[in-house]
Amino acid sequence: MSRLLRSAVATIILGIFIPVHSPAAAPPKPPAAADGAAISPARAAAQAGISRMLAILQDRNLDQQQRADKMRVVVEDMIDFDTLSRLSIGPGWKDLSDAQRGHFVDEFKKHMLGIATKSTKGYDDEEVVIVGDRPEVKGDATILTRVLGRPKDGVQEEIAKVDFRMRQKDDRWKVIDIHIAGISMANTFRVQFLVIMKDGGMDKLLKMLHDKNAASGGEKPTRTADADK
Repeated sequence: MSRLLRSAVATIILGIFIPVHSPAAAPPKPPAAADGAAISPARAAAQAGISRMLAILQDRNLDQQQRADKMRVVVEDMIDFDTLSRLSIGPGWKDLSDAQRGHFVDEFKKHMLGIATKSTKGYDDEEVVIVGDRPEVKGDATILTRVLGRPKDGVQEEIAKVDFRMRQKDDRWKVIDIHIAGISMANTFRVQFLVIMKDGGMDKLLKMLHDKNAASGGEKPTRTADADK
């Protein structure tokens, strides 16, 4: 996987659901809902995720393995890997067999979770501020955030602008794509996957993911429901 994609996946952990508080300095307050309007369900789900991640990252009683295990559970709960898998393959998804789809979701999810949990080692009091949200087509919602670095001399540098596309499924709001500086992670995966599949098809891509996962030594995640479109 390219350095850009590794950075993008790390941002899922060190971006989406990390601190909105810091012992060193108070971050900017997110704008209040207009006219006292209630916070959207999608935004509330993102804020709940922030709290869960923050509790894990700041728990000094956890060793690295315990922190990674707990983080894996939360990330798996917050991201709709079925939909993200479909978006990362693109139009070719419809041509895959059910077995190929299931195999890809398993390997892709395992790969993403492995990178995400390892990224917890790099946590350095970064903060994320939710600055807004907007409705999208198909009933989706985008949560707008700003990733802030550790305060230095009373100043917090903005590290990245990260937008999270969320969709409601089975009465739950989950992340289906991440845009970093306007670049879709699903689209970036799709471009790389198309290059790999150009010579060798889906079998070559599945083997590549399987080999990477085997080399990382990660455990196989529990299979989720097949992606439905």
